[in-house]
Amino acid sequence: MTGIAVRRPCFSTNATTTNVATHNPYFLDLFRDHPDEIVIAEKVGLEAKFSRLSDRADLEEILADAPLSEVWYSGVLGGVPTGT
Repeated sequence: MTGIAVRRPCFSTNATTTNVATHNPYFLDLFRDHPDEIVIAEKVGLEAKFSRLSDRADLEEILADAPLSEVWYSGVLGGVPTGT
């Protein structure tokens, strides 16, 4: 399992949380300014590892001026198949 997920909480009296799982990196460009809402999933052995994009210490350096989709394609963020 590899991929990206976006969690979009809505704060109101009728609170709703929307989770979107996609393999479409261009969708990520819509959330460039909201890295706290992007979760990267990776298969590690027999387990799944989930990490929030905003937890990366090097996030600003990685993003620089590149679209988030390009950074995703580079493989720097993880969550891409390793062929195993």
